[in-house]
Amino acid sequence: MMIMGEICTRACAFCNVSTGMPLPLDTDEPNRVAEAVARLGLRHVVITSVDRDDLADGGAAHFAAVIKAIRAAAPETTIEILTPDFT
Repeated sequence: MMIMGEICTRACAFCNVSTGMPLPLDTDEPNRVAEAVARLGLRHVVITSVDRDDLADGGAAHFAAVIKAIRAAAPETTIEILTPDFT
């Protein structure tokens, strides 16, 4: 699942994600992701994101919130994260 929106703040040549100024973070996204993981009965989920250079922490706290929400809603699900470099 890709979190933190659909618009990336970088324009990497290898990527096919739109570049521009992203919308503010959806504060309910961690709960919605966790609900989807639980509802789908996923045993393993991969979480990735766009780059968010507009955020002071690059979105690290949002990643943590998503992971915590998944652990609460689906404690048996394993989680793999593919993070940006947060810079």
